[in-house]
Amino acid sequence: MAHIAGVAGEGSLGAGVQERLDSVRGDLEGLLEATFVKSALCVPFTAACDRAAKALAETAGSDGDIDAETAKLEKATINVKDKSTGAGGMIIT
Repeated sequence: MAHIAGVAGEGSLGAGVQERLDSVRGDLEGLLEATFVKSALCVPFTAACDRAAKALAETAGSDGDIDAETAKLEKATINVKDKSTGAGGMIIT
């Protein structure tokens, strides 16, 4: 989340990207107390979020495609959220 917070604090981001990052950060903060996130089962999913956040932070400091990197982070966050909240009718605990 530190990577997301660092990127979200940059003033050079457009309003749309800023809103998307705020939403991602809110989703991740809401999962901090989830049983799934506290278990080892979440590691592949949270690692994907971490990799996407690092790539986004690197892209924000360069001329890369910030929208594409934000979309990757959103996808990784949705995946963690779906796994921890039981999307599809099954909760992994």
